[in-house]
Amino acid sequence: MPLPAPGPGSRPSVRRVVAVLTVALLVGGAAGFGGWYVWSRDGGGTHKDDARTKVSTAPTGPSAQDTSLSGPTPAPSLDATSASPSVSALPTGYHRVSNAEFGTAVPDGWQAETQGGKNGVTIYFFRESGGGPRYLQVFRVSEDAPTPRGTLTAAEKDLRKQVPGYHRNSLTSVPDARGEAAELDYSHPSRKWGVDVRTLDRVIPAGGGQLYVVLTSGPAGSWPEQRQIQEAAVTSFCLADAC
Repeated sequence: MPLPAPGPGSRPSVRRVVAVLTVALLVGGAAGFGGWYVWSRDGGGTHKDDARTKVSTAPTGPSAQDTSLSGPTPAPSLDATSASPSVSALPTGYHRVSNAEFGTAVPDGWQAETQGGKNGVTIYFFRESGGGPRYLQVFRVSEDAPTPRGTLTAAEKDLRKQVPGYHRNSLTSVPDARGEAAELDYSHPSRKWGVDVRTLDRVIPAGGGQLYVVLTSGPAGSWPEQRQIQEAAVTSFCLADAC
């Protein structure tokens, strides 16, 4: 739901990554985007590719340069982020979830599920109890030789077309001890929930040349709650075989 500026022969790959990222962003934001699904034209969200399953969770105890293109709230430097994130020290009010792909921190009480995305990608969702507008979303970037900035730039082109009222707050390169990372901060009105929502979409390096998207969204009025949730998820993120 990512390549450098496309050259000859690269357009099909760019289209594929836009499809994957936009599916994840729009499906993951069904609450915020009025239930619109890329792979379901009727907007109902029922399709043979929409395979939902429960994700196992394993609770644990409590616990530099920014190149902003626009917007007043650049992402902070996350000093806790390291090449080997701690799997034990989590903020109070969070627990650790683990699955076949990765481990990360999620707010207590949030419900987990998965959906099948394009190119064999599994999209992991963690939503506040009751299915409200707050959620965390994680998935793997599936294209060859992606870049964090390129992934977000490509996705934003589609978001501008598909999301009514889309507004970019910032697009930034983000310090991360694991390697190059980037973040898109954007807002839009939610028809379903009747509030403006604000979303942070971070693309991070996960080791072995892989990139993952870590996206957090919630009511704009609850800001900077989204930042706190994302920081906990990003700083504790690790691939399953490295946790």
